[in-house]
Amino acid sequence: MRHVSHGIYKGLPQRFVPVFDRHPELFAQVRALYERGVALLDDDTYGAPPDAAEVEQLIAGHRKGAVPTAVLRHQLGELRRSRLKWELARLCLAMESDRGTTALMLRADEPVDLADAAQALARLDVQLAHLEQHLAAPSAPESRDLSPALSEARIDVATLARSEGLSDRLRASASPLHDALALVLAVLPVPATLDELAALTSDLVPAGPDFLVNLKSLLEDRRLLAVALRDGRYVAAASVVDGVKLRLVPAGEEIAEGYLALEHHLPEFLLTAARDDFTLLDRRGKDVVQATYDLGRAGTVAEVGGWYRREGLDPGDDIIVTALDFSRRAFLIEREPAAARDEDAIRRVTAKLTARLAAILAACEGGSGYLHQVLPTAWAAVPEVRQTAAEPLSLIVLGDERFDLIEGSILALTSA
Repeated sequence: MRHVSHGIYKGLPQRFVPVFDRHPELFAQVRALYERGVALLDDDTYGAPPDAAEVEQLIAGHRKGAVPTAVLRHQLGELRRSRLKWELARLCLAMESDRGTTALMLRADEPVDLADAAQALARLDVQLAHLEQHLAAPSAPESRDLSPALSEARIDVATLARSEGLSDRLRASASPLHDALALVLAVLPVPATLDELAALTSDLVPAGPDFLVNLKSLLEDRRLLAVALRDGRYVAAASVVDGVKLRLVPAGEEIAEGYLALEHHLPEFLLTAARDDFTLLDRRGKDVVQATYDLGRAGTVAEVGGWYRREGLDPGDDIIVTALDFSRRAFLIEREPAAARDEDAIRRVTAKLTARLAAILAACEGGSGYLHQVLPTAWAAVPEVRQTAAEPLSLIVLGDERFDLIEGSILALTSA
């Protein structure tokens, strides 16, 4: 990534310069945020973030009496600060990356929407504020109504609650509980139960008589804010979906006419409420195309004829789509030639995924569940889906007599 070596833009990514030339009012904001972020980074920031398993092991040891409370709180604080440094590093690196440039609405080749840019910068400012506080603060005290692993999340939420304008934005929101829950999920260090999410979310919005019912409804909503794990706890959806690889098998007509029928190939919840935002990026990080709605061609489609030609896509080749940033519906699109298919690896990951889906559905009332609930839960339990794309769900359903897909949104066991 090239940086400006002199002048008022010194130290900033070169790609921002055309945007700042056109919109100087953005320069001071971005410069200040960038400098705050860089000032907080340490040399060891870019290591892997601490795994949630480390936290769970500490808590298990504490419950057995093997880890004293003082040691537990100290270790949790250290792990939390390490994770926050990692998140801060990702934030600052994003400001220099193709994806980060898109997220900031600072794209040199397109007009800048100043309102969107201001909102994006405001979000970065809030993130930096609570990261600054955590990196400088001692370990948080335990909370009476939260597990030790989640006690520090309340500090995150309290920081958000104090951020300028947040209360006003939540009051003005058409769905304040939805927005508050999204903020809470974004700062969770480990999975949380419904009651724990309620305790954290109620710090941002009032808890009315139907608070728990409404919160659970949002957690199960097809907009997919969260994913339920096997033990019933929840995590942010992006933490599960990001990195998942999906295998698409385009039809001959799609290849010949240069389009991809997204509603046929992808689960609906990946497209819901995001048809204007869904973006396919190639290996260089360049936009291939954004999705459009075409009633005559199976609903939501991507016009990818140019990409087909550049990649030399032939009948029999597969397309691999990887979730890069689920919150923004940004996906990587790659060609997998027929000769490059690793049949054994595909068979193994497909078998693991179908076995997990069958187990999840067997535990559901009536042996069926909404696809946007059961499929992400299965992804969370099968990490191999981030290395190898399983067979398409449509082919799984056709080839496995145990499953039936009803109206594209409900997956059921046929024997139930």
